[in-house]
Amino acid sequence: MKKVTLILAFALAVAAGSLATILLKPAISRADDVPPSMPPPFADDWQISSYFAGDVKQPTNGFVVINRRTGKVSNCVANWQGQKEGKCYDWSGWVKLPR
Repeated sequence: MKKVTLILAFALAVAAGSLATILLKPAISRADDVPPSMPPPFADDWQISSYFAGDVKQPTNGFVVINRRTGKVSNCVANWQGQKEGKCYDWSGWVKLPR
C-alpha cells in the first residue's frame, strides 16, 4: 500500500507541476535578457590589440596601437622569432584609417 501511495503522490506532483507550468504566467528568465552591447571598436580615440605567433621556444609577440585622433598606427614588438626586440615601429605611412 505504501508503494502505491508513493507512486500516486509522485504522479500527482508531476501532473500538477506540468499543469501549473501551462496555466500560470511563466517566470521571467534572466536568460531572455538582452546582453549588454559591446562598445564600438573605436569607442575612444585609441585602441590596443595584442598578438602572439610562433611556438613557445621562438615566439613573436607584441601589440598594435591605433590612435584615431592623430591617425598614427604603431606596432610594438616585444619578441621577434624568439629574439628580444623591444621596439615600436610607426606604420602610419602605409596604414590609413577610415574617416
